[in-house]
Amino acid sequence: PAQASEDVQHLVEMVRRGERLVIFPEGSLAPSPGVRPFHLGPFTVAATAGCSVLPVGIVGTRHVLRPGRYLPHRSPVRIVVGALEHPLGSDFAAGAELAERVRRSVASLSGEPALSAPCAVRHCSSSSHPSSLQRGGASREENGGSG
Repeated sequence: PAQASEDVQHLVEMVRRGERLVIFPEGSLAPSPGVRPFHLGPFTVAATAGCSVLPVGIVGTRHVLRPGRYLPHRSPVRIVVGALEHPLGSDFAAGAELAERVRRSVASLSGEPALSAPCAVRHCSSSSHPSSLQRGGASREENGGSG
C-alpha cells in the first residue's frame, strides 16, 4: 500500500508536467472474452490530477495470441478510439467511478462484454463494488490488456 501510494503520486506529478501515460488497466490477458474489472490506480491518478482518459479498444488480439500459445499468430488487429472520459471529482470514489465508465467504453469499443468481478471472491459488498457506484457520487499496470 505505501509503495502504491508513492507510485500514484509519482504518476500524478508526471501527468501534471504534461506527460502522457499509456496504461493497460486490466493488468493481464485472459483466454476468455470479456473486459474484466480494471485496477483502480490509473483512474486514481486521473481523478487526482484532474485529467481525462482516452478509452481505446483493441480488436483481434485473441487471434494473434491464442490461449495456451506463446508464439503470436499473424492476424489483423484493429485499434478503436473512444471519446474522452473526464473525472467527476478528485477523490478515490471519483477514480473508481471513472474506471467503471472507461471499462464499459473499452468493452463497447472492443466488442466484448464488460464482466463483473465476483464479489464473493473479492470479499466485498455489492454497495462497495465499483460497478454499483452512482455517476456523480460522492497504471501502474503496464502489461496485458483486453482484446
